[in-house]
Amino acid sequence: MGLQSNQSAHPGELSAEPEQSQKSWTLSHGLFAAAFVAGFYFLALHNFLAFHILTEMLSIVVAAALFLLVWHGRRFIGNNSLVALGVAFFFAGFIDLMHILTYKEMGVFQLEDPANAATQLWIAARWLESLSLLAFIWLMGRSFRPVIVLWGYAVVTGLLLWTIFGSRVFPDCFVEGSGLTAFKVGSEYAICLILACALVLIFRRKQELDPAVQKLLAAGIIAAIVSELAFTFYVSVYGLSNLIGHIFKIVSFYLVYLALVRSSLTRPYQTLFRELTAARQALQRKVTELDTILEATADGILAVDENGKVL
Repeated sequence: MGLQSNQSAHPGELSAEPEQSQKSWTLSHGLFAAAFVAGFYFLALHNFLAFHILTEMLSIVVAAALFLLVWHGRRFIGNNSLVALGVAFFFAGFIDLMHILTYKEMGVFQLEDPANAATQLWIAARWLESLSLLAFIWLMGRSFRPVIVLWGYAVVTGLLLWTIFGSRVFPDCFVEGSGLTAFKVGSEYAICLILACALVLIFRRKQELDPAVQKLLAAGIIAAIVSELAFTFYVSVYGLSNLIGHIFKIVSFYLVYLALVRSSLTRPYQTLFRELTAARQALQRKVTELDTILEATADGILAVDENGKVL
């Protein structure tokens, strides 16, 4: 008699399936990205204000989803730096929401210079985002209380809004008729430098990151750098470089979102499934060994002592 198993899949078949799935995932996302860019390009040509609202709202939705994901799953993620990054993107998204409401011709707030205020809010959000990305990689693996981080970002965000709308000490970023100020352009380059430092740190600390997460974060930072560079030379808030900058900003937010989703959800479950598969394979080996022993002994049963002698 023998013990039978239904396990018949070959290892090559198991390894080929994820690879094919990865190629399909890449192709579908590539096609979606191409359609997305083409659609928003034509929208910008006909109605730039609608384009601006939709693109900014997309990045805000991504930031909010990222925050909800890491905040409500913070007890299971086991990496507080991921939670802190989600909090940072949430408040950067909130400042972006204010950026939308103050944008030229929106008419939500009665401001003397809405174009300047909107550009100031943009710079404030990008400073917050870039410094947070750098801090996330620098502090990776360290322990701190997420609630303190949440209140800290709330205070910083409140102060930034007060410097723009309250005291108005935030430097001018856009002057109607002449374009960007030296502070705005200098800030964009400084932000690019911060993001470049974060990119270097990602590759230096690659042992602490899943390879797929590392690639997604690196791609997200590169997209953010391209976005910032596009915003260094536009003259009109409805210009082509403004359009390019907004599209790459969405790409950056989405890639960071995918990286954190992969870190906090996908990878832990994949690890769990790998452990279950390994346990199942170990059990199958034991079943095979027992089956071989039972077949070798036919219908007889032998009793042996501690030294292996037949009793």
